[in-house]
This record gives sequence, C-alpha cells and structure tokens, in this order.
Amino acid sequence: MKHVVAADLVVVSGAKLYGPRRAGALIGSLASSAATLAYDVFGSPDVPAAATLAFAAQLRAEESGEHEARLLLMRDALQARLLYAVEGLRINGSPDQRLAGSLHVFPRLT
Repeated sequence: MKHVVAADLVVVSGAKLYGPRRAGALIGSLASSAATLAYDVFGSPDVPAAATLAFAAQLRAEESGEHEARLLLMRDALQARLLYAVEGLRINGSPDQRLAGSLHVFPRLT
C-alpha cells in the first residue's frame, strides 16, 4: 500500500476518479444499524458500476504521476492569479497536503 489514511471511513466518488458518475464506495467499518440503513437507502450494490469504479481507480493509480504534476502546475497558477486579483481571498485547506486538482477558496466577507 502506497499511502495510509488515518480515518474511520473513506468515501470514494467515481466522478473524482474519472469513473462512473453516481457510483462510489464507502471504505471502513459500519455499525450494524448503519449498515442496515445504508442498504435500505441505497439498495443492493450495483455490480457493473462497482467493477467500472475499480477499473477506473486502477487506471488512475497507474497514470497519476504525470497527470498529477500537470494538475498541480495548473492549480498553483490559478491560485496565484486568484490571490492577485481578489483582495482578501483565503485558500482553504492545508497548503502542503492537497489534491493536485483541488482548489477551494473563500472570499473575505465585508
């Protein structure tokens, strides 16, 4: 395993992995009551979507190095332009540990 995440539950979205939309995974342990509720809300697993999500995650892992470097450059360029153009703009999240394709900003409220 390349990275370890200290979390009780991890939510994976197919759309974020270039996989099928409206497909995802909840990784971790649920209490039996929560597992029953999840089944009642979402129904039985969609096997074709799960297989496609797994394939998309595998491709994403294999192609991530070059792709992440390109996204990182674009994100940092956009961030620099926004900070220059919008007074008081705040960047949310860790400055060092962010996904390359993720930029969340918050304007100063007056």
